[in-house]
Amino acid sequence: MANTQKFFTVGRVAVLTLMTLAMTACSHQNAEWSGSETEKRNAVEMVRLTHDVKMAANETQLSSAAAAELVEFLNGVDYGYGDRLVLDSGDSAAAGAAVTRYLNTAGYAVAPSPVPLGAAAGAVRVAVERYVVTLPSCPDWRQKAWPNYENAPSSNFGCANATALGLMVANPRDLIEGDNFAGPDGAQAATAIERYHADKVKWPAKSSAGKSGGGSADTPAK
Repeated sequence: MANTQKFFTVGRVAVLTLMTLAMTACSHQNAEWSGSETEKRNAVEMVRLTHDVKMAANETQLSSAAAAELVEFLNGVDYGYGDRLVLDSGDSAAAGAAVTRYLNTAGYAVAPSPVPLGAAAGAVRVAVERYVVTLPSCPDWRQKAWPNYENAPSSNFGCANATALGLMVANPRDLIEGDNFAGPDGAQAATAIERYHADKVKWPAKSSAGKSGGGSADTPAK
């Protein structure tokens, strides 16, 4: 009888041990991946590139040297689509107005900065505000593909879509807030139709590009 009880006791211990090992294996899988890190997103932040235009208090226009440096700055940062140009006049509103006039004449839209940019005394600070996107850390294969008893999303789920979106977006700011759409211009569209009906459309001249060898359709070049 004692041997039988001992046998059953050993058997129960063995069964409990196996169950514990199995549960440990499952809990290890769950502990390895919580499922809260599956959402992949692009991180968007705004960077500000600045340039100081030095002007005397009584100056009403930029010197040729200051204008050249300003243009060199804008070309150097590759100012383009999606960028926003802001200005901090510092301690001289007249100097700020002069820089604004120069930029407007050069074809740049500039606005006063809503926050101080830290312009030094006797200088107007011009800043290019640009949004940049940082792609998610992909691919992400930290989670094992199997076993997946909880049917949880893969750690790599969404990586391709998020990365493709971050690479192709023209203005990363659109990932935060889209632009306002004013709608189509009906007057402009109607004017175009009127020009077409009145036969006032100026068609582009036919190009001779593509012809080679001095021949024609009927007389092939030899």
